[in-house]
Amino acid sequence: MIIEAIRYLIDGYAALMANGDPRVANWPLMKSPFPTIIICISYIYFVKYLGPQLMKNRQPLDIRCLMIVYNFIMVLISALMFYLISTKAWFNGYSFKCEPVDYSPHGNALLIA
Repeated sequence: MIIEAIRYLIDGYAALMANGDPRVANWPLMKSPFPTIIICISYIYFVKYLGPQLMKNRQPLDIRCLMIVYNFIMVLISALMFYLISTKAWFNGYSFKCEPVDYSPHGNALLIA
């Protein structure tokens, strides 16, 4: 029973990797799900355990100015993403409905990937 479940997971993982988009295979964090899983687990460990232990006997940091700069940068990045999505996809004939994937390695197809 357990061996069958493990085999099912391995086969599912192999199928996911075989059906991936080859254009994005070399992009950061796209080759395998394991780096993303490790980052998420590390974040949870830091937030729940390590961070509180390190800050137990310390004063809170004043990061108000840093947060203002960070939020401003996030607004700029979000505006850029909205502009690119609207001009390169939405207003350029790309439909958000289910349709065949354009696997060409150039132009809007690669940008949408």
